[in-house]
Amino acid sequence: MSKAIARAVFLVALVSIASFVGNSALAQGSGIKLRTLLYSGRSNPQTLITDPAEINTLRGFLVDLPATVDPSWPTLGFRGYLLLNNGIRSFPPEVRVFRGVIRIFDGKSLRFFIDVRGLEEYLRDRTGTNQNLKPPHQPSGKNGGTANRLPISGGEPPYEPDQWNDHDGIQDNNNCYNYACNKMTGTFAQPGRASGFTPEDLGCNEYNLAAESDGLVATDCDEGCDQCHYKVALVMDPGVDFHWYRQDDNGDWSHKPGETEATNLDDSFHPITDPRTADRGDYSDFCGCFCVNADPSQVTIN
Repeated sequence: MSKAIARAVFLVALVSIASFVGNSALAQGSGIKLRTLLYSGRSNPQTLITDPAEINTLRGFLVDLPATVDPSWPTLGFRGYLLLNNGIRSFPPEVRVFRGVIRIFDGKSLRFFIDVRGLEEYLRDRTGTNQNLKPPHQPSGKNGGTANRLPISGGEPPYEPDQWNDHDGIQDNNNCYNYACNKMTGTFAQPGRASGFTPEDLGCNEYNLAAESDGLVATDCDEGCDQCHYKVALVMDPGVDFHWYRQDDNGDWSHKPGETEATNLDDSFHPITDPRTADRGDYSDFCGCFCVNADPSQVTIN
């Protein structure tokens, strides 16, 4: 055998081995990702379910369910459980269950069903969250929809939730900070991480400093930003989580809680005209407003 042929055979063997290793790694990573939806800014607890018997059990919870309508779930705080399909056959791409309703995304549309077989109870017991959850939030009734709109500067982005709500990589990997800064990094961005600033606690002062280290500029909520900038607002569930809102070009505000959908409604389902008066659930501390460059390439977050 010539040296050239021997080298070609060797290279083919290497490619085959690499392909086998790659495929094996992919197979090992397959499963159902289970997330407990607790936070908006921080990453939610997640585990990968790989046991075929348990995956069949999950399938069983989705059989012959009575249909229902969109329950209009609240947007902040505990929001149920999310099952994300990672390479499993005969299982929907996404299943979410909360307050007795199952939402199934089949790759094209959302459908809603009554959880008659107990999926939510099963996941509650599996994750051990039943003893640690706060009582369900009761809407405050704050009438954020009739307040005067805050001034705009001309750099505000349009409200285009479909750009973020893809029930796939964009929605799952970008949080409220990504949305507020209008930049899809796919990293579940954290204030201060890009600039090397690590907040010492989950409080307004530390997260204000972290946002400023990323280039956001503190401002008066009742004033407009400089041209080609727009306002965002930071709030805290003290010691638990942070959350961001942004002002859109219509003067109203919108937000994206964690890996769930972007929306322009508060927790009482009112349009958000001022984040200070909106129903923010457990995010009781209003930390302040900031100006952000309208050009995402000029925004440094990670």
